[in-house]
Amino acid sequence: MRRYLHLWITVLALLTGICFGISKRATYTDISKDLSYFDTIFVAEVLEEHAVPACEELLKKLPGAPIIAKVTGAGAVEHLAFTSRQPVIIKELYQGSGPKEGETIYLTCSTWSLSLYGEPWSMERGFVNVLNTGEDYLVFINRQEDGLGEKIPVYSLYCSNIITPVFSCENRQNRIVDTAGVHTYVPYSQVKDNEFFAASTAALDALEKLKEHMMELYLPSDTYEYVIK
Repeated sequence: MRRYLHLWITVLALLTGICFGISKRATYTDISKDLSYFDTIFVAEVLEEHAVPACEELLKKLPGAPIIAKVTGAGAVEHLAFTSRQPVIIKELYQGSGPKEGETIYLTCSTWSLSLYGEPWSMERGFVNVLNTGEDYLVFINRQEDGLGEKIPVYSLYCSNIITPVFSCENRQNRIVDTAGVHTYVPYSQVKDNEFFAASTAALDALEKLKEHMMELYLPSDTYEYVIK
């Protein structure tokens, strides 16, 4: 009897989890149908004490990523249960194999999600903004994931730490918003034109220097000009 009781408890917990996931997926779908959600959502800015060591680690690790490519943003960010993804078109493949040039794929990352569980509602991005449609990016990819019947292949980015390894091929002006030390979340509407979300000049410098180094490694100087402001 006790054995069956344990089984029913397990089944009940599983069904509860499934129902919860379905309800949250519906919530994500509803909120992201209307692009005005960008006006109410928050994003986190990375602190210097986290940005500097993370960027130092990526300087060493990113050249060893299984797949390195230049891609073009091909659509809006899509929020699913516990993760987010964006479609891109492979423009050039610099390292590795798998996706073909001209192929459309989804990119996802373990640091991407839409968090609606507490206050403030936030879009977790690994401190890097969403990809703009039609804009080129240098990306570092880990592997192809099981797309569960998706027609478009799904690839996970090489997310070895808190920073998403995606770098715009355009030179952006990044705004730092003061949070008064309460937390590092700021309204997305105030930093929507940023490439990076940083809480201080030192944190932003670390991110920009990482980007500059990777651009020098993989993109010809005549196709990309980058100057740290």
